[in-house]
Amino acid sequence: MKWFVAVLLLVCVPDFSWADSPGDFNQDGKVDFTDFILFAGRFGSVQGDASFDKRYDLNGNGKVEIGDYILFVEAFGPTSADKKALTADELEKEAISYQIKGNDQKAIEKYDETLKVSQDTLQMARVLKQLGELYVETDDVAKAVEQFTRGFKEFGDVEDLRVRAQVMWCAWEIGKIHHDKGDLKKATLYFAFSKKFLPTPP
Repeated sequence: MKWFVAVLLLVCVPDFSWADSPGDFNQDGKVDFTDFILFAGRFGSVQGDASFDKRYDLNGNGKVEIGDYILFVEAFGPTSADKKALTADELEKEAISYQIKGNDQKAIEKYDETLKVSQDTLQMARVLKQLGELYVETDDVAKAVEQFTRGFKEFGDVEDLRVRAQVMWCAWEIGKIHHDKGDLKKATLYFAFSKKFLPTPP
């Protein structure tokens, strides 16, 4: 009877997935049919039963029942990483919004998240430039240089003019940092280096 009810629920309850939710009972990084089988084996148990396991009592009411199953079904589906990979554009928009509002720390967090999931070269180069500028604004010059350097090291060979523009600014910004520190020799070198990424005249 437990299995029948569990299967009926899996078919009838819609999938409202969220990231980082409970339900990964075998700890393999995803909530899938294997977890469903494990859950079905505990369905109907209550605290005090030999078969009761609090990991399956998702709402913490002392029994594994319909409420827990609804929570499980909500978590069922793609992994957290898969979902995040689909939201790189939203993450960047959130970062820009925080940046406009002057919340630099939150902006940095969102740009970092964007970098972790983005597969778009232009977006990654643009985000590295933005991160570098934010670290300059927060007086973390070492991290600023790290982001700018990563920008031209990782994307310096890309031919896309839009990417090259971001890379050019990364090199230019390092030149500005050295200029502000009074190291005119290094500043001049980076300013000259940045010109390498200027569009080639037809």
